[in-house]
Amino acid sequence: MMPRAPDVDVPPRQSAHAPRVGFGRRLLGPLHFTGSFWYRFHVLGARVAPDWLKRLLMPCFATLFLLFLGGVRRASGRNLDLVLGECGWWRRQARAWKLVWHYSWCLTERYESLLDRFHFEFEVEGLEHWTLLNTKPSGFMIVTAHVGNWEIASRIPSGPEQRTMHLAREEEIDPAAQKYFQELLDSRGGSKLQTHFLGDGL
Repeated sequence: MMPRAPDVDVPPRQSAHAPRVGFGRRLLGPLHFTGSFWYRFHVLGARVAPDWLKRLLMPCFATLFLLFLGGVRRASGRNLDLVLGECGWWRRQARAWKLVWHYSWCLTERYESLLDRFHFEFEVEGLEHWTLLNTKPSGFMIVTAHVGNWEIASRIPSGPEQRTMHLAREEEIDPAAQKYFQELLDSRGGSKLQTHFLGDGL
């Protein structure tokens, strides 16, 4: 007979990989780096800034975020040590900076793909596999990387009858940021892209 586990208090649900938020978030509100201000600001920059200005601003913002977000900088350095091998302090900072810089471009191109003013072109590798899947009446599951422009998959042709794509993901930490980004997604995906969040019966 298995012993009964002791009763414990379960903390509020939070993403396992999410940054710790506390007094800083309460103090800054939407200006906290997880807040809705930065989502709106980034989308505005993607919408109105010319390419040359984006190339100038991206290194500046990557540097500022790393200077102020010590926890993110240290976590990035430790994670990269696991992949690239251990290194000295200065090289670890350079690795973390490069990671944030690349991620900044990833997000910028993600927002550009969701804005009407941009003509977005993409290539699909292995389209024959996708086409074969769509000949079958049953549904199927696709596992993607944690980051990247996964929204683009909703624009790939899916047969004569457009399939509904169900996306499972985690919510943003800030509810206002989540609401804003979901509205942006809905404006592009329509009824064929339905989002479900971890914890909602998943």
